[in-house]
Amino acid sequence: EGVEQTGVQDLDAFLQKVVAQTRAAGEDAPANTKANAGAARSSWEYVKFPYGSDGCPAGTEIQTPEECKQAIESLGLLADPSWAAAYEGLPMRCSVRENPTDDGIERMHWNTALQGKGRSDLAPVCRKVPMKAAASGSRGGASSSSSSRYPELSSRTQKELLGADKWYMVYLKEGTITEEEEVMLLDLEDRFKQKLDEQGIPMKWLWLDLRAERALRSLLDPPALPSALVIKGGASPKYVLAQHQEEDEEPLPADEAAIALLLNTVLGGDARFVRVTAKRLATAWSVKRS
Repeated sequence: EGVEQTGVQDLDAFLQKVVAQTRAAGEDAPANTKANAGAARSSWEYVKFPYGSDGCPAGTEIQTPEECKQAIESLGLLADPSWAAAYEGLPMRCSVRENPTDDGIERMHWNTALQGKGRSDLAPVCRKVPMKAAASGSRGGASSSSSSRYPELSSRTQKELLGADKWYMVYLKEGTITEEEEVMLLDLEDRFKQKLDEQGIPMKWLWLDLRAERALRSLLDPPALPSALVIKGGASPKYVLAQHQEEDEEPLPADEAAIALLLNTVLGGDARFVRVTAKRLATAWSVKRS
């Protein structure tokens, strides 16, 4: 498949070569990759990111091709035939193609390039963020759910969270945020941190259960869930919703790509904000939950 012709289909035959490349890149790969894979098997669970994602959030990268293969198979997917090389046009480290074509027969991809980027036919495979570690890294402020890194926006917390004249990225869904969704948000937060800092926009990341906030759901009127919005709080709130792709004229749930597009639209100055009075927003919240 073009530049990927340097790849391989037999992972074991090229394992030592890839480990040497990993060491040369300063990634401190272990000499005994099979032993490392065994350790990973007992210590980690894995998650597949949406197709087109750039890679894994910092700290969740898979470390060896052996672990990559094991991770893919643990998700119930096929890893062979595989590809291994260094190429900046693919996601870094571990990714998978679930539907090979004549132009691209490889499933597992192991990329040792020092930087990479997303491609529509590849889904990065990453380590799941341990919930205890995520909780310990949670930023201060309003209380969050017991298993979430991100504070929950609700009738109980909205005055504290939205009272300031600041920017917020709010993930909208029905029910409690999942570990996979948290990892997705972590990846987005990591990807956009530099851009937000450069424009002097300190953004707080939240999530909102619209199943519990029906009046607010009616006010915001997202085309589908999950969705997302960026809101400027304070005395004169304004917000913009993510754009949803459609299939058979039906809106699809917002994925990582849709939220990234939302953030880029805001940063680029092209977002069409909807203004809402602080009083109207305040009255849309449900009665405080105990």
